[in-house]
Amino acid sequence: MAKQPQFQMAKMARRKSSDLERLAKTYQDQVSGISGNMQTAYTGYQAKAAETNAPYEAARTNYTDNLLPAYEAQKAKYLSNLDAYNATLAEIQKNPVTQEKRMNLVPQFNMVRKEYPGGLGVMETEVTYKTQEETYFKPRPLPKKFSETAPTAPDIPQAPEIAAFDDTEFKEQLGQAEQTYKGEVGKRRAGRLNASSRKGARPLLSGASA
Repeated sequence: MAKQPQFQMAKMARRKSSDLERLAKTYQDQVSGISGNMQTAYTGYQAKAAETNAPYEAARTNYTDNLLPAYEAQKAKYLSNLDAYNATLAEIQKNPVTQEKRMNLVPQFNMVRKEYPGGLGVMETEVTYKTQEETYFKPRPLPKKFSETAPTAPDIPQAPEIAAFDDTEFKEQLGQAEQTYKGEVGKRRAGRLNASSRKGARPLLSGASA
C-alpha cells in the first residue's frame, strides 16, 4: 500500500523541523559552553586583579585612616603657630614701644652754712636725694625667628595599572559559532526551496512529455 503524499510531506516536515531544532540546540550548547569559559576566565581575572590591587588597597586605607589625619593635625598646628607669630610681629610693628614707670633718686643741691671751730663759717653744698617716679618708653623685644618647618604631605598611594579583561577570543568564538549556525540554517532552507522548485516543475515536465 503506497503512502499518501500528505503523510510523506508531514514526515519530511517533521524531519526538517527536528533537524533545525538539533542545529539550534547545538548552537545554544556552544554558546553556553563559550559563555561558561568566558565567565570562568573572567572570575580568574578578577581574582588576579584583586591580588595585584591588594597592596594598593592596604596603602590607601592606611593613608586615609592614619597618614592623612596625622598630617592634617600637624598642618593645622603649624598654621596656628605661624598665624600667632605673624600676629605678634604685626602688633609690635604697630606699637614698637611700651610705656613704663620707674622710681629714680633725684639729687637735690642745697647751700648750707657750716660752722667750724674758731668761729669760721663756710657755705657748702649739701646733696640730698628725693625719690621721684619717672615714665619712659621701652622698646618691645622682637620674637625669635619663626623656625618651625611645615609638615610634608604623605604620598598618595598610586593604583597599579591593571589591563582590562580581554574577551576578544570568546567574542570571536561566539561570532564563529553564530556564523556556522546561520550558514547551516541557510543551507537547509535553500535545500527546501530547491526541493519545492523541483516538485513544482514535475507536472509541467510530465505534461510536456505526454
